[in-house]
Amino acid sequence: MGLTGKLLAIMPHHKKLQPLAPDSSRITPYDRAHFKLYLLLLKADQQGDDWRTVTADIMGLDPKKASAKRCWLSHLQRAKWMSESGYRQLLDSPE
Repeated sequence: MGLTGKLLAIMPHHKKLQPLAPDSSRITPYDRAHFKLYLLLLKADQQGDDWRTVTADIMGLDPKKASAKRCWLSHLQRAKWMSESGYRQLLDSPE
């Protein structure tokens, strides 16, 4: 079982998933609550996993709905922002 499978085994679907991830230049409470999701999305993207599988298995969404792809893409883009620049705010944060 790969890393994604191991993480899924210990992590439930994200019940409080918003239709779109935040579009802020600052890390939000939503981002903090979804760090694990962002890590899983980045790993799945790195592995070349199909977005339909990711939305169903990781995000708990029905990939047949058009909103699922928008939600996945939005959260993947946010995860990439967090990994490329947003993380710096964590380093500067007293939390």
